[in-house]
Amino acid sequence: MTDPKNTQGDGLPATQGPGARKSWRRFLPLFRVVLSVLLIWVLIRQVSLEDFSTYWNRMLQHWPYLAVALSVPGFALVITAARLQVLLKAQAINVSIVQVYVMSLVASVYNQILPSTIGGDVVRGLWISKQQKAAEGRAASDNPHTASFSIIVLDRALGFLGILFAGLVAVLTRPSILQEYPAVIVILPLSFAVLIGILLLTRVSMRSVGRRVFSLGPLVAVRDKAITIYRTLKLYNNQKKTLAMAFLLAVTLQGIIIWHFWLLSNVLELGMSLHVMAVIVPIVTVLGMLPISINGIGVRESALYFLGAPFGMTISGAVAVAWLFLISKLLWALLGAVVNMRFRLH
Repeated sequence: MTDPKNTQGDGLPATQGPGARKSWRRFLPLFRVVLSVLLIWVLIRQVSLEDFSTYWNRMLQHWPYLAVALSVPGFALVITAARLQVLLKAQAINVSIVQVYVMSLVASVYNQILPSTIGGDVVRGLWISKQQKAAEGRAASDNPHTASFSIIVLDRALGFLGILFAGLVAVLTRPSILQEYPAVIVILPLSFAVLIGILLLTRVSMRSVGRRVFSLGPLVAVRDKAITIYRTLKLYNNQKKTLAMAFLLAVTLQGIIIWHFWLLSNVLELGMSLHVMAVIVPIVTVLGMLPISINGIGVRESALYFLGAPFGMTISGAVAVAWLFLISKLLWALLGAVVNMRFRLH
């Protein structure tokens, strides 16, 4: 029988202290740096200076398209801000799209300078907490930090689902691609598994199942996150229109990211079709989100090459596209840094 003193509010057992995990966590940042450097070193060794010279000349030749490509992250942030605004309005937090956009711009700074996107989520969560405290009619006993980070978790979950859905649509609209590159079939079961998992978690009856599942071995480490996701999904359970709109914006955002990669590949004259990029980029995006390297550096380039090789992607092309993608995001992060110094939003 579970000791009630050692359980969370939703009946899930409380996690153990962080002492047992401190030893390996101290080496995690070093591991990410080493892995990123190692992957980049392996890739660069196979790229000649002549290749980079060729791509440089192509960028100069197609500079108008390059300028458009570099501006895409700024437009993508509009969709990101709109998705978060929809979720905030559902919780009676009324803020303008401009406010959310500026905050998202500042959060992008931390996404780029820290080892993962968690830093940006912290900035967004703290900002939402301030908005909640200022919201009219908000009870003083409410915990704004817990609620704000729950919204961030849901926003992230919908974004991830949008990535999988975009890849699923690309595969279903061109079934022949499974014959050309059978490895992409992984999108199908992964997409359905995530969708079914999210739908099941919205049911109250899943609480008892979750209590048992997240008491097993390695899953104990993510139990707190599972509790947060459960509570958030339960909170939005009766707001289907809100979730539908946020999901639609998530799919739109992934479409923009796919177009961004395709546009960069065209600037470099790599000959990659939009449909192929629609299948490859969602997988590259998911792999780049894994917290095993610094900002996905090394992982993104490797994934882009190995997934795109059957369709004509070269190592030098994958590195060039991935670095242009990173540079374009860094440019907007630089703008976010300027805004942050000017307005001090966090």
